[in-house]
Amino acid sequence: MNKTPTSEKEKQKLRGGYYTPLKITDFLTNWALKKYDDSKNILEPSMGDGNFIISISKALLEKGVTKNRIGSNVYGVELFPEEIRKAKKRLVDNGYNIKNYSLLAGDYFHINQKRLGKKKFDIILGNPPFIRYQNFPIKQRTTALLYLNSLGFHPNKLTNAWLFFLLASVISLKDQGRIAMVVPAELLQVKYASETRKFLSNYLSKITIISFKKLVFDNIQQEVVLFLGEKNGDYRDKIDLVEVESERELGQYYNKIESPKHFKPINHDTDKWTQYFLSKSEILLLKKTSKNKKILRMRDLMNVDVGIVTGKNEFFCVDDDTVNKYNLREFIKPLVGRTSHLNGGAIFRKSDWSKIKIDGNKSYLFSYDNPVSAKTPPGVKKYIKYGERNNFHTGYKCRIRKIWHSIPSIWTPDAFLFRQIHDYPKLVLNSSKTLSTDTIHRVRINKEYDRKLVIGSFFNSLTFAFSEIYGRSYGGGVLELEPNEAEDLPTPLFSTSEVNLNLIDDLLRKKQIFDVLDYVDNILLKKELHLSAKEINALRGIWLKLSKRRHNRR
Repeated sequence: MNKTPTSEKEKQKLRGGYYTPLKITDFLTNWALKKYDDSKNILEPSMGDGNFIISISKALLEKGVTKNRIGSNVYGVELFPEEIRKAKKRLVDNGYNIKNYSLLAGDYFHINQKRLGKKKFDIILGNPPFIRYQNFPIKQRTTALLYLNSLGFHPNKLTNAWLFFLLASVISLKDQGRIAMVVPAELLQVKYASETRKFLSNYLSKITIISFKKLVFDNIQQEVVLFLGEKNGDYRDKIDLVEVESERELGQYYNKIESPKHFKPINHDTDKWTQYFLSKSEILLLKKTSKNKKILRMRDLMNVDVGIVTGKNEFFCVDDDTVNKYNLREFIKPLVGRTSHLNGGAIFRKSDWSKIKIDGNKSYLFSYDNPVSAKTPPGVKKYIKYGERNNFHTGYKCRIRKIWHSIPSIWTPDAFLFRQIHDYPKLVLNSSKTLSTDTIHRVRINKEYDRKLVIGSFFNSLTFAFSEIYGRSYGGGVLELEPNEAEDLPTPLFSTSEVNLNLIDDLLRKKQIFDVLDYVDNILLKKELHLSAKEINALRGIWLKLSKRRHNRR
């Protein structure tokens, strides 16, 4: 049985709820109820303390429904009874008759199947809870999983609770129905939502996504979007992504989101939806260039892997003073632990690593691969005991090893690829024979390719544009590329050995990224791929548009 939450903080974590600003609930409600009549019923599957229920009631009142009749076709479900009590009090305080409303306490997935009998709804509104899979109450999660599995969905253990609610709600939508929800921007880009994107594109005839330049919820970095979907609407297979400054500007976008000229054809696949922030012509250009037979995928050129997972960087990443104090010299290897230590160039040389060391950074990786015994050097034995006194060996990654202080999968990469991207993606030649932690991806370049040509080729406008689409961005303005996403990136390759990687390196160190792109694009995209100046400029523009959008969230 699930432990009952005691503190407000514990309840908030379990609910995964952040109360939706009334400007947003009013906007979504007015949109969803645009074609309302008395025969239509309305559902709020995760109502919290009732912001959507209040907005629904106000909207119905404005449409001429009398207060003594409002609520007769309104259903609300909430896991926590105290939240329902708050919602009822708000309705009473505003003069509504709570006896008309069907406000049900309990697990939505159980209620949907047992009490509502899988009832279909004309309008569904809500802000589903943002709860990680492992924090999703087991009983509720099991019910949700069984229900979605019966419908052919297979959520994995990375799946957040909001996705369960969105899928179940869309399935509960009647023909000609409308759904409007506040969901994380993860819907557009994370891999665990790929099955959902494909389903939504096939099940709904029209989808509008509204994003915000400013974060909507106070005190959290979770970026949210408004999801507006129609089933069997006037237009088929359409999607549009709209960006507004904040929730205060929503009202002026009613006409825009209803206009068919803004919609684009949607791909009925698992691709990320970030691409729909672009214009139709920009999307078509990306499709055209990605099909060019001269353009490879990064996986054709290299293998991308996560950096070394130590389990406890505080112990395994050491500086010169620690090495000397414990006499660890025989059991260390040169290390770069942060992307900022790569010095901004396209080549990481031994002199770059030496500067890290001189500056007093943790520039070595320690690993002792044998059990501690009488043969273990005294300094090493002392350092391992220091780690055990501080319980470093009890962390999960260390605990599951046969020898906790022996790090597996240590190999020297040919290059480093930034995992987290601020200004632009970076692939850096490792000419220093240095290792990296998991803050930086390790790259093995296939032996048949010239490493310098591969590195130089990476810095082009086409690959930069696709990185913004294939990666995932977060509220802080950072773009993250996981290994499988990086390996999917379209990457043209130089066929000439005349390319000067030293020049590229020098320009990057001087922060002259546009000079680098001009240099590489002119040779690689113009001369070798025969793209026009207009197409190259458009690709550059796509990268700048999407990266600027991401940076606005810093």
